[in-house]
Amino acid sequence: MSLAKVRFLLFYAAILSCCGAVSQGRPVVFGPFKGMRSLDNGHTSVMRDTIKAKAWIEAMVREMRGQEVFCSDCRIAEPAINDAAGFERISYRLRDHVQLAFSNGSKVEVRCHSSHQDPEVGDVTLAMDTEGLVFVNFSHICGGIVQFYDSNFSGEPGGKPVLPKDAGTFFSKYLCDTDDAGWELWKPAVRH
Repeated sequence: MSLAKVRFLLFYAAILSCCGAVSQGRPVVFGPFKGMRSLDNGHTSVMRDTIKAKAWIEAMVREMRGQEVFCSDCRIAEPAINDAAGFERISYRLRDHVQLAFSNGSKVEVRCHSSHQDPEVGDVTLAMDTEGLVFVNFSHICGGIVQFYDSNFSGEPGGKPVLPKDAGTFFSKYLCDTDDAGWELWKPAVRH
């Protein structure tokens, strides 16, 4: 293999790595890097084929709603609590298929799809509460993990972060730490 080809392959591998910078936030519309964009923090997110992403979401929603027992095969994702002065924070690291449980008894089932599994579906985190409401987040999933943190904690001296009491609090206050994007209520397309 020629030295030029080795250099190109090393360069290409660096570009395709999760945390490689590609285009300073602008979509790449040409060549082998088409469909990629770099977030301000250096993480790369793959722009998804919206038809394939919607199909994956709809298939997962059907599967989640078709369960006899809510999230029976899920492990519970425990919150990470950092109470060190000046760095107070509560966050949830989510991977694959997990459940969140809250103090009022409500639960959330979460499913993650990384662009590394299928770039055309892209990065999708899907969540359904025990009432059947479905929320979606399209933030980058790096290394199969996505992390959400409490965006409303003020960090006042002596203040302590508080665990979300219910699913509604989680969906309204927790943002993805990759790009600070929140959850959106999923509204399936109306079929005629």
